[in-house]
Amino acid sequence: MATGLEAAAANPDGPAIGAAAVSAITLHPEADATVSVGRPDDNFGRGEALQVHGRPRMDSYLRFRVPAGATGRARLRLWVLNPTTNGPGIRRYDGPLNEAAVTWDSRPTQISGNPVESGPLYEGTWAEWDVTRFVTGPGDVELVAVADSIDAVVFGSRESDHSPQLVIDTPAAPTPAPTTPAPPTTAPRPTPPPTAPTTPTTAPPPGPSGPPACPPNWAPVEPMAQLRDGLGEMSAFVASPTHPGWGWGIRDSGRPASLYAIKPKKDGSAQAREYSARGLSNRDWEDMAWTPGPAPGTGHLWVLENVGNGWTGNRWIYQFEESDPEEPQAPPPVRTAPLATSPTSTPPTTAASPTTAASPSTTSTTAASSTATSSTTAPPPPPPSPPPAEANLIGTYEWKYPDAQANSETMFVFDGDLVLVTKTEPSRVYRFDGPLVESVVNVPSYVGTLPAGERLSVAALSVDQRTLAVSSHGKLDVYENRGNPHDLAALISNPVVRHVMPPDNREGGSFFPHGSCDLLLVAESKTVWMLEHR
Repeated sequence: MATGLEAAAANPDGPAIGAAAVSAITLHPEADATVSVGRPDDNFGRGEALQVHGRPRMDSYLRFRVPAGATGRARLRLWVLNPTTNGPGIRRYDGPLNEAAVTWDSRPTQISGNPVESGPLYEGTWAEWDVTRFVTGPGDVELVAVADSIDAVVFGSRESDHSPQLVIDTPAAPTPAPTTPAPPTTAPRPTPPPTAPTTPTTAPPPGPSGPPACPPNWAPVEPMAQLRDGLGEMSAFVASPTHPGWGWGIRDSGRPASLYAIKPKKDGSAQAREYSARGLSNRDWEDMAWTPGPAPGTGHLWVLENVGNGWTGNRWIYQFEESDPEEPQAPPPVRTAPLATSPTSTPPTTAASPTTAASPSTTSTTAASSTATSSTTAPPPPPPSPPPAEANLIGTYEWKYPDAQANSETMFVFDGDLVLVTKTEPSRVYRFDGPLVESVVNVPSYVGTLPAGERLSVAALSVDQRTLAVSSHGKLDVYENRGNPHDLAALISNPVVRHVMPPDNREGGSFFPHGSCDLLLVAESKTVWMLEHR
């Protein structure tokens, strides 16, 4: 992203003959305003500055009106009043903006789309973002600047001498080249029609069609392993691409706020390691997802906090850095052993009751016991169990559904976006369009309703995104997409097979190990179930 003014060098002789000229339309906002979480009831719409800050949170909203015919590249330009090492990201919002009345509490919270990022911004320059994908035609274009860091930045507002700009490049008709009159005996050469300009797009290209890598052919479900006693109430499982043979799970409501690395073994047991999410509360942790980290060989883990089956308020999603379960665990804290008792010292005794005389046999037994104690050293107590390692929390994101509230126990990743499936009849599918943002209430988009399967508690997606397995406690429905693998709506509209399983409270599942076509399911009964691919 360019952070300064990107002005093309002017041609003193005018446009080249025969070249397509580009005319730019410069629009100014019809409304703009800053909102601040630190002053949630105050309005700043009439000020001469737009502020963006990460702590305390301050976002700036803008609304432009685009006329008909403006279809080319679009750039948002803001005049920088103070520098920053990390400028804000620009996203799209939905909702009215009354700059004379908007506050933090009344701001539009339905924000969507991947942010257009920026780097360092310099005082006294125009910062510029390519927002072409947010300008889809004539009408209102609603943009919001959200901080990527705690570094503050200030821009000029529409009330200042440097009003924000939305510059749209509109290709003009090409200038015809001059022609030399042809001889009378030669027919003039026809002029080819001008080529229509292409509109840039950021949508991923359609993927090739074809059969799925994991065709829907599994053996009947069989118990694979039994988790140790401390891992009952498992409510999620996701395979780890970075640590072969390992997966990650969480436990249900009321259990510790911990992540568990789990490695099922062929002998029917399972190795496990706990990572405590200190500072968080597990009110109703229901599912997990995995996405790549910033560097090769790293990953992020996402935890869905449902809050409660009947909860009607906003919910949360937590983001963690994936730990290495093979890394040696830190030893327990060193404890100082008690001083040894000298063999010649007399152990403390309890005084005899004045009304009860000790019998000779009792006296001799006590003496023998005292002699044995003084000559034998008691075995040391077993070493204390090491405390659980600590999970590294990266982000906490508030979210809500755009329409009706619903119990939510299922989450997976599609094209890098988090996808939610409601535990309803029928089940509905929602997708977050781009990264989650901590400063707003994130709202996913409705994708569609699943025609097969209801009250779902498990969703597992194959690596090629062509096979989706969704499960309740007793049934597994498989969806298949043979067309564009980036089309989620096409995938969830095509159920192909149903497997009936023995009843069990299965709450998590994944294609396991990562990259295979075997399906692993975990249940709150501590049983690990496997559907082996044939």
